[in-house]
Amino acid sequence: MLAVAVGGCDGKASASSEGDVPAASLALLWEKGDSEVSPDQDFGRIVDAALDGELNAYVLDASTNNIRVFDKDGRSLRTLSRSGRGPGELTEPVSLVHDGKGTLYVLDRVNGLVSIPTSSSNAVPGKSALLPFVGSDFCLLRENAIVFGSHNGHPLHEVTFSGSIVRSFGDFDGPTEYPQHVPALNSKGKVACFPELDVVLTVPQLFPVVRAYRLADGAPLWADSVRGVVPWGVVVNPQFYSTGQHRDGSDEPIVLRPLGSEQAVLQYRRSHQIDSAVATCVITVRTGGCLAVRDSTPRLVAARDGLVLSFTHGDYHKVALYRRRSANWTVEP
Repeated sequence: MLAVAVGGCDGKASASSEGDVPAASLALLWEKGDSEVSPDQDFGRIVDAALDGELNAYVLDASTNNIRVFDKDGRSLRTLSRSGRGPGELTEPVSLVHDGKGTLYVLDRVNGLVSIPTSSSNAVPGKSALLPFVGSDFCLLRENAIVFGSHNGHPLHEVTFSGSIVRSFGDFDGPTEYPQHVPALNSKGKVACFPELDVVLTVPQLFPVVRAYRLADGAPLWADSVRGVVPWGVVVNPQFYSTGQHRDGSDEPIVLRPLGSEQAVLQYRRSHQIDSAVATCVITVRTGGCLAVRDSTPRLVAARDGLVLSFTHGDYHKVALYRRRSANWTVEP
């Protein structure tokens, strides 16, 4: 059982104090990826994972450009996709989301938006839709997708699954002393959609500022800085901005995903080391503000029907499925 302690970290009022930290616990159901136990279950480089409506887990391995599928009991089902630039193939995948019905969507920096049918065990070819910009993360709406990437002077873009841009919106964050570098610095970030609330959340890779926009018209709703997080890439020499270098010890947002219908999970990796500890905020979508989970190593990348899917980087790349033992992250189970 993994006990996750939470305490306030945002710039607004927090739900708990340093001396009174509630906890949410996760009971481990299964784990894959330990070479010492099961060499055939190795992963090269896990970059994302997702759950479908039947609670099957999809694990994206960027080292092989394929997606491993496991059922809710941890049994291996099949492998999807392969390396290439054809329909449904992957070259540089960065994120994936399952629509809960029968299609898995993957964002690929080269191939764009890739859709792969998952409702049948047959090898059904997928589709690929090239984008006019390089995306770093995406989330699903009812008909289209919201993709994070620098284009048209905005970081957020509603796109169709054929690759057409419907609209662009949102604001860039960045160092005011070097405004010309802001779009490039913020070309990477994370995004989470809440269509039922008419809200989309986003955070750039550079600065710990979570922003909420109304999906209907792109209007800003609120912005909230994450207290205690060191801004990524804050350096004195402006030449570093064009090279993408950043200083050691800075924090990097690695996860922004829905956690239920009105909460999101935001996770920051402490320093750019691949096996460094992860700090977590559970965000209230309507109003902002978050609760911080300190030293929570797993990346909590998907939640559905009381289950939480995560993965970790360390000596081995592992994926695990947990059951939440409390309905609300802010209530002691």
